[in-house]
Amino acid sequence: MQSVRSTSRTVGGRIQRARWDAGLSQEKLAEKASLIRGRRITRFDVMRWEAGRNEPRLDSLRAIADVTGKPLDYFADEGDESG
Repeated sequence: MQSVRSTSRTVGGRIQRARWDAGLSQEKLAEKASLIRGRRITRFDVMRWEAGRNEPRLDSLRAIADVTGKPLDYFADEGDESG
């Protein structure tokens, strides 16, 4: 298992850190984000995002930001210079 320090540089690592900071399980984050997004997000989606297997769509990321109280730009990839 990777440390938070090494994974916090990725979108998935930041999702995980924000979820932990908010005291949420993957399932609770998925439930709450689904309500905001208006479309289902599953625990498995959250698990895949955190593991770096997939990246969330922007609307999902906005919902995660709302649920965790983090600004949307918190989740931006440090290596991403596209804006």
